[in-house]
Amino acid sequence: MAGYSLGGNHALRPGLRASVAGLPLRRIAAVCPLVDPAATMTRMENAPQIYDWYFRRKWRSSLLRKRALFPERHHYDDATLALDMRGLTAWLAERYAGFERVEDYFDSYSIAGERLTALDVPAHILMAEDDPVIPFDDFRSWRLPEHTELEVARWGGHCAFVESLSGDGFAERWVAERLGAALPAR
Repeated sequence: MAGYSLGGNHALRPGLRASVAGLPLRRIAAVCPLVDPAATMTRMENAPQIYDWYFRRKWRSSLLRKRALFPERHHYDDATLALDMRGLTAWLAERYAGFERVEDYFDSYSIAGERLTALDVPAHILMAEDDPVIPFDDFRSWRLPEHTELEVARWGGHCAFVESLSGDGFAERWVAERLGAALPAR
């Protein structure tokens, strides 16, 4: 299983329950995973506006698709979709996920501190020190099991890891190599 950013968070969490749930996960690769959602939200609110614009545009587009496909289930209007990231997250968490506070919602999918110590699937995590969205301090206080490898690149931004002017990325190859190592030899 692999994922980038929030997807990296979502790839790591099933590894905590894989054996109990009968999931045959052999390896996890996560690139710039969101560790502490509350800290990341604060960081995004203070990062260059390009990140807020990019994430809100992508998120708003997916919410518009959901609303068009399932109008009976998704009752949000354009004014709701115009909320800032924290406001929209809070609105959705309260309305659709049953949380009273956005902080409780963030805590529900945090993998900060010692939350991954019970991870029983080998995992590889790639992070960049210069990530403008995921605070690098989240990784300094992380406690990971022995079979988890954290690789830290000095540069890479948020999931970029661009190697050349043609836009070739290191992270895609990195993920393929890590997951490929879990495949049976031919």
